[in-house]
Amino acid sequence: RDGTVMGLPAPDELGKRWDKEQNTLFCSIGNKSKLRVLVPLSASDYELLQENQKKATPTRPLLATIRVQGHSSKLWTGRIGQLPKSDAKEIPPQLSSKAGGPLAVKPTSEANKLVPQSQVFLVGVDFEQPDDSIAINSAAQVKIHCEYRSCAWWAYRSLSSAFDLGLMW
Repeated sequence: RDGTVMGLPAPDELGKRWDKEQNTLFCSIGNKSKLRVLVPLSASDYELLQENQKKATPTRPLLATIRVQGHSSKLWTGRIGQLPKSDAKEIPPQLSSKAGGPLAVKPTSEANKLVPQSQVFLVGVDFEQPDDSIAINSAAQVKIHCEYRSCAWWAYRSLSSAFDLGLMW
């Protein structure tokens, strides 16, 4: 299969025997012309995104601006993919606080399973025109362009979420 090798074994796994009966992947093959960024969202941000996604049309989709770490000021455009139906029960290692990501994880009995401490939704943002210089599993910052809201709305929403008032418009 043509593509880029991803998900290679960790350095401490090198030299171990790979057994096909264990039902674990050795590596994955991916297509660099179809890159996606996973954006972790809280429940309130996810609801806001759902509202904006309902108003989006095929001619006016919900867009995002992506900045990949290590590419100075270069920006890419992206589109919001299909929104997940439920929250994420497991997250990729790159998003965990153990690997320098923004999400805290619960301790589990399984070493390779990372469970987020709070409810989080992983939303996929697809690159419109990816570049070959983007490395797989790179960190990125994403700005999703939702509809305009007033400064008063933003202040009320920030205070409401900071003090867990649950008073959303």
